[in-house]
Parts: sequence; structure tokens; C-alpha cells
Amino acid sequence: MPGAAPYQDSQSTVAVFGDVTLYCTNIQRSIEGGGDTTDQALNVATLNQASGECMEYQAPGLIDCGSGGADGKISFTVDYYGTAAPSMDAAYNLLITQLVQPGPVTTTYANGLARCTDSSTTWAVGEVVVGNATFVMEPPTDG
Repeated sequence: MPGAAPYQDSQSTVAVFGDVTLYCTNIQRSIEGGGDTTDQALNVATLNQASGECMEYQAPGLIDCGSGGADGKISFTVDYYGTAAPSMDAAYNLLITQLVQPGPVTTTYANGLARCTDSSTTWAVGEVVVGNATFVMEPPTDG
């Protein structure tokens, strides 16, 4: 049997948002699609068409362009341990890095302006205090 497939876990992964440091246990990156306007034609075929005929389509009255824009919207949901609470009042720089072994080599997963859109902390008897936060990356500015 060949060797185990290489994998990378979230050990040594840190997210810094403004002046708050989050020690990550799980990270999920989501990329929202930009909206495909080419697949929105309406099927206007009727049962009067003969078997084997091509379906008939027409353009929709309104086109759903999607909320992600042409490049898509990127967000990160981070689970972490500790009581840190990211600020939700403004956009700050979000830097997510991991110290990868062997090496060590630092890998950067996110580095840019972001907004925290959701944050929660869980205190449970006999458990480590953990938190969860979602960050939406701001589109880069030209200039």
C-alpha cells in the first residue's frame, strides 16, 4: 500500500483581525459565484411540440446577476479557542497564516481588508471557551 496521502490540518494557524489575534481550530473559505447570466433562458416549449423536436427558450425579462460580482465574494469562517471578540464596527486588515511543517514555512491564506459580519463565543461547563467569526473580504481598491 502506498504511503498516506499528504494532508494539512489547521495547527499553528492564526488569524489577526485589526488588533485581535484568533488561534484557529477550523477555517472555512467560501467563494460566492458571480452570477452566470448565460444559463437563465426560460423554457417556453409546450406539449404541442412533436416528439424529438428541440426545446424552445427565450431570454428572461430580468436577469439575476448574482450578488458576488464578476470575481465572486470571498469569506472566511473561523473557529478559534479563547474569549477574543473581533470588532464589527469597521473594516480591518485580516491576516490568516499557518506555520507549516516541515520547514517551518509560513503560508498566507488571507491578507486584506475585511469586515466581521458575525461573531459568537461559547462558554460551556468543563470545556474550553471557543468562538466563531465570519469575515467577508472587501474588494481590492484601485490606486
